Amino acid sequence: MNSVEFTYELISKYETLTGQSLSTEDLGLYLTEILDRKGEALFELQLTKKQAARICYEFIKYALKLKDRDWEDASKLKDIYDCKVCANPIAQCYVRRVIAPLKDDLFGGDEIISKEETKKITDNVMALAQ
Repeated sequence: MNSVEFTYELISKYETLTGQSLSTEDLGLYLTEILDRKGEALFELQLTKKQAARICYEFIKYALKLKDRDWEDASKLKDIYDCKVCANPIAQCYVRRVIAPLKDDLFGGDEIISKEETKKITDNVMALAQ
């Protein structure tokens, strides 16, 4: 699965769950960019945990309109700052239990996510929508 497919999966599950359609304004710039530039190589690569965290965070922020939470113990993750752009999205997904860390003190942002894992993640995001 890649970023485009994962983004479409989130949108589809949300629309099925709520019966509401999401506009580009509801998705924010980053998710709209993924959908508009779906042929671009970056978005066609296999989905990593840090990319999934960025996508989930944008969805949580714009589609679900949830505010950022305190990082709590996310700062214990040794690799939280490996990707500075991803640090807050990883922390927000971690504290909301959307994406599980690889180990207690390691997120594992470069790990490829399986199709089964994406289902768990999208289910976790949808639980926030209810």
